[in-house]
Amino acid sequence: MSDAAENPFRGIGAPPQGTDPEPQLAYLRRVVDAFHSTGNPRLRPLRQKLDDALEELARGAAKNLDPEKLAREFGARVTDLRLQTFDLLLTVINQVRATLRVKLQRGMPWSEKIDTEKLQQALGLFSQGLRKTLAAARKADPQAHDEGNKLLEEAGRMMAGVDRSQSPTA
Repeated sequence: MSDAAENPFRGIGAPPQGTDPEPQLAYLRRVVDAFHSTGNPRLRPLRQKLDDALEELARGAAKNLDPEKLAREFGARVTDLRLQTFDLLLTVINQVRATLRVKLQRGMPWSEKIDTEKLQQALGLFSQGLRKTLAAARKADPQAHDEGNKLLEEAGRMMAGVDRSQSPTA
């Protein structure tokens, strides 16, 4: 089985630098896909919105619409989708963390407990990073954005090290 199949969080990292909306949208899709693999149905509509944004961009380009106007509209839509994605992911992460807390209170094999604790810790960092990134986006604070990115990168590294085959969310 491939690493991605075992652990969909491997390689997510932090959001791309810059304001180019296409890499931002691709990043959002990777994050949503990783969390969708945990079985949370609330992410399905968001995945569809991300796909619709890409399709709309392609249709606009095919119709030879004004590239500057198309880029502005697409950029605004991606910014809105980014905020929606991070808000929803915070909710999903908190639900998963609550489930993991309950599972950790029960008896489980040692290796599963270690992986569950690692995942719990990584999701905590991911949640902190998302909150900082959201706050930075709403306040246009580049320092908070950088801090959020660092937390997301660290959380991504931690999640990449969790053995999903033994994780209770697998």
